[in-house]
Amino acid sequence: MHILNRKKTTIVYGLLLGACALSGCRAVRDPNSVGSDRLDQAARAVVRGDHGVAIELLKGRVDGSIRGSKLLGKAWLATGDPEKARAAFARAAELDHQDAETWMLLGEASERDRFFERSIDAYENVLKLQPQNAAAAKRHAFLLTDLHLYGEAVASLHRAAKLAPDDEDVLYKLGAVELARDHDEEAIAAFDLVLARKPAHPSALNGRGVARARAAKLQQNQNKRSEWTDSAVHDLEESLKLSADDPEPAYNLGWVREEIKNDPVGAETAYREALRRRKQYLQALIRLAGILASRNAAAEAADYYKQALDLAVDPDLKSELKKKADELGSANGGLNK
Repeated sequence: MHILNRKKTTIVYGLLLGACALSGCRAVRDPNSVGSDRLDQAARAVVRGDHGVAIELLKGRVDGSIRGSKLLGKAWLATGDPEKARAAFARAAELDHQDAETWMLLGEASERDRFFERSIDAYENVLKLQPQNAAAAKRHAFLLTDLHLYGEAVASLHRAAKLAPDDEDVLYKLGAVELARDHDEEAIAAFDLVLARKPAHPSALNGRGVARARAAKLQQNQNKRSEWTDSAVHDLEESLKLSADDPEPAYNLGWVREEIKNDPVGAETAYREALRRRKQYLQALIRLAGILASRNAAAEAADYYKQALDLAVDPDLKSELKKKADELGSANGGLNK
């Protein structure tokens, strides 16, 4: 019996060795223990920036390793392959759902790979594990904003602002979202916070100027209307000085002068400045053409309508612009197309 048992043991052991040779012994050779030297080498390579070395050390060998999958994902991400990075971080997340760093990395890789829903979920998982994680709150909020999911973005931006009250980017983004939602008072309050920290913030000045102008246009009290309009003009003029290439402050200044201050000459100057900064600015072309047409500068007005027509995409707008240009005519006898 003793000899028989030894034979059975030898046979079983031999079968195990054979199975091990065929399968690569993944179940036995845990990369976290057996491959610790390789993982350490890969970690040092990632720190050095030798991401290609790290990839060669790890790819195909770390399916069961949280640390290895994360290192491989970081290397893939650094080499500009977010798809492979996303797959590596997803494996790590499957192995450990409680690792906030893995979810953060998965969110970044998914965002860069344009898997936006996956990215939003990943950042939300980080915040479930670490509610005070300001970086995750910011990424989550900015992604919602960029996707124009403004209703959800506002709540997320408020959370990010609470976690990082001095982050000008978060406060500015909050103002921009409120402005996009036509919540002018809330937008002004957010831009005020930005400008209290950085008075020479051109985008915040531009945003506050627009919000103040829109609020002024709705104001029934003439004194307040005039005061708010002057404040809007001041903000937009300051933004214009600070932003040498941005056409938005110039266009918005033109709109205020045209729509609220009834100053077509000042509006024309502003629209021309917007077009100097960006020649193919559709709305500036249309508004400038309208001002020129109103003072019977028909040929120039028709030319600007033609330029706008070449840029327009909406069929109804194209039809309207062509009609205006044809009615005005041009120095060469009209627009015939």
